[in-house]
Amino acid sequence: MVEDELDDDYVTEEGEDEGAEDEEEEDGFEEDLEDDILIESVWDRVAALVDVVPPMARYRATKAAGAAATTAQNALWGLGKAAWVVATVAFLVALPVGLEYERESFALQQENQQRLQQAQAQVGAASSS
Repeated sequence: MVEDELDDDYVTEEGEDEGAEDEEEEDGFEEDLEDDILIESVWDRVAALVDVVPPMARYRATKAAGAAATTAQNALWGLGKAAWVVATVAFLVALPVGLEYERESFALQQENQQRLQQAQAQVGAASSS
């Protein structure tokens, strides 16, 4: 056992530590392993679960995922229909109301201008007399 420890730390005649070279090789291996793990995609991990998860559990999970997808699809379809109704109501009701409001405000603005012109004419006629 003592000899094994001495062999790992054996120093050559040039003064280099051979044990350090082994450590560098091991570090390189660990880095390569980490790179491989990082490259592994989520799909690869899920595919590897086929061997781990029993067939009945996979069937139930697939069925639940399908049901969730169908529910989401139906919810989006319903939201689309609701958005169509809201947009149609806004177009048929709010647009005419907005146009009428604009017309009314324009008529009020013209009346105010006419009153202002009449008042200025009366003030001008009174000051010239």
